[in-house]
Amino acid sequence: FFSSRRRHTRSLCDWSSDVCSSDLEEVSLQKDRSDYQTLRDEQKHIFTSNLKYQVLLDSVQGRGPSMAFAPYCSLPELEGAMKVWEFMEMIHSRSYTYIIKNVYSDPSEVFDTILDDQKILDRAQSVTEAYNDFINAAHAYDNSNQWKFVTEGVPSARNELYELKRKLYRAVANVNILEGIRFYVSFACSFAFRSEEHTSELQSHSDLVCRLLL
Repeated sequence: FFSSRRRHTRSLCDWSSDVCSSDLEEVSLQKDRSDYQTLRDEQKHIFTSNLKYQVLLDSVQGRGPSMAFAPYCSLPELEGAMKVWEFMEMIHSRSYTYIIKNVYSDPSEVFDTILDDQKILDRAQSVTEAYNDFINAAHAYDNSNQWKFVTEGVPSARNELYELKRKLYRAVANVNILEGIRFYVSFACSFAFRSEEHTSELQSHSDLVCRLLL
């Protein structure tokens, strides 16, 4: 389930100490608050929309794996890995929340309009759609007698099980695309502001999050 952004060898205590204590609060975003006001309107739009996208998708990832995959995990090690994964997503979401609360004079204007942006919803749809397809199909399978018919070798039941596994594979693939490509694109957008010497302190804060991603 883990993409390239999850492949690391550090132990839980190594990386959790980076961002789980008071590190977030130790990074001052006061300069970014004033720098943000100097951005052009189109830059503000890009900066804010990118944060909205990150908040929305990390919110999905903070719940999706446990809701979709964990109930069907038979390996304790994999189930434990999912719990760690979920915890990391919570840290990411907390980071974006910290940025929004400290950079914007009225954070509610950002939080309350995330679901009003159709382009953000369209980008998130492929991920949530794959989750929903698998979750709905898995629940329907759980509440039927198809598992019994599979053991009896009934062709239609075996086909249904194959389709369920296909939806599971598609959901996992979409998650890996999200983690390994889409989030990196959003980080590249954040990093681009460094080249214009804006939000330098915010970049230091983003570096804390990136320690979890390498």
